[in-house]
Amino acid sequence: MSSQNCPDCGNAFALDVNHDVHRSSQSKDGDIAPLCNFPFIQKLIAETVGTFFLIFAGCMSVVVNLNHDSVVSLPGIAIVWGLAVTVLVYSVGHISGAHFNPAVTLAFATCKRFPWKQAGFLAWLGFLTLFLLEN
Repeated sequence: MSSQNCPDCGNAFALDVNHDVHRSSQSKDGDIAPLCNFPFIQKLIAETVGTFFLIFAGCMSVVVNLNHDSVVSLPGIAIVWGLAVTVLVYSVGHISGAHFNPAVTLAFATCKRFPWKQAGFLAWLGFLTLFLLEN
């Protein structure tokens, strides 16, 4: 992985996963650079994998419960959903903020805790992932 020098401060950096945009990617108007930057693509991938895993694990626990004479039971299904969310928050939450439900992303954007520019893409991606899982 090659490092670059920041034109603002002169320090070398390889990847900044804690911030969506580096200071040098802002234009003179203060507008943020296009949405095709590396951290945003990481967010998209993390949200897709997270949504897929959450729905897959939760729904499969229901299927196993129905096909094998209630071996999982209702508390077991609830535990599977809870553990799936916990695992995902710890594994990809630092990348994307763990908004695995498009409604959560839109709610954060409405409360101005998430940029609207990214919220549309993440919500659309969440709905697309759920649609692909349905088929």
